[in-house]
Amino acid sequence: MLLFTYALFTMSKLKQSVAFDISKERLDVCFSIIDTAQKVTIKATRKFANQLQGFQELDKWVAKHREPSLPLVYIMEASGVYYEQLAWHLFNRQQAVIVVLANKARQYARSLGLKSKNDKIDAIGLARMGAEQNLPLWQPMSKLFYQLRTLTRELENLHQTKTALNNQLHAFQYAQFESKSTQKRLLSMIKLIDKQIESIQAEVSCLVESDAQLKRKLQHITQIKGIGLMSAITVIAETNGFALIENQKQLVSYAGYDVVENQSGKRVGKSRISKKRQCSYPAHPALTGF
Repeated sequence: MLLFTYALFTMSKLKQSVAFDISKERLDVCFSIIDTAQKVTIKATRKFANQLQGFQELDKWVAKHREPSLPLVYIMEASGVYYEQLAWHLFNRQQAVIVVLANKARQYARSLGLKSKNDKIDAIGLARMGAEQNLPLWQPMSKLFYQLRTLTRELENLHQTKTALNNQLHAFQYAQFESKSTQKRLLSMIKLIDKQIESIQAEVSCLVESDAQLKRKLQHITQIKGIGLMSAITVIAETNGFALIENQKQLVSYAGYDVVENQSGKRVGKSRISKKRQCSYPAHPALTGF
C-alpha cells in the first residue's frame, strides 16, 4: 500500500526547475518542482560562488535533490556577461539551459504578485517560471560570432569616442581663445583611434576569410543597397548568425522595431515602436542602428 501511494505521488510530478539570480560573485539558487495540479513547490534554496568551484558544488547539490526520472531545466536571466560562464558550464554538461530577458522575468514576477525584490525572491520567481512555462532552450554563441560581436562593439565604441573628440576639437577651433596644445592632444588621440579602427577592421576581415559559410552570407547581405560590409557583419554577429530566426518578423522583433498596438474596444490609442529586443544576449545599439 505504501509503495502504491509513493508511486502515485511520484507520477504526479511533472518537471523540475533550478533557477539562478546571478551577480558578479554569487549565485542565489532555487530548486522547485511542479505537479499535475500546476502546484509549484520550492524544494531547496542555496547560495554558491559564481566561479568554477561554485559550479562544481552546484552540480553535487542538484544531484542530491533531483529526481532522475523527471525533466530538469536550468533558468537564468541574461545579466550582462555574468551568466555566461555558468550557462556554458551547464550546456557543456548537456543540461537544458534557458536564458530569459530581465524584463520578461520581471513581468512574470509581477503576475505572481511578488511586490518585494531581493536575490532570493528573484530566484524563486524564475524557478516558478521555468517549471510552469515551456520556454525555448538557450543556444550559445559560437567562438567566431562571439569574437566578431566583441570586435564590432569595440569598433562602435571607438567611432562614438572619435565623434566626441571631433566635436571637442571643432569647439576649441572656434573658441575665443585658442589652445594649440589642447588641439594637438585631441588630434593625437583621433589619429590613435583611427589606427585602432584600422586594426579592428583588419582583424574582422581575417575572421570572415577564415569561414567560407560566413563569407557567403555576407556576400548575399551586402548586395542589398545601402548595406556595407561592417554593417552586415555587425548584424550577423549580434544575431548569432541568424540562429533561430526564421523570418523577417522575428528579426524586426529581435531588433526592437516591431509595432506595439494600443487598442481596447472602441478606444484606439497611438501605436508605437517597442524598442525592446527579443533576445537573451545583452543589448547593444549596433544592431538597432542597422
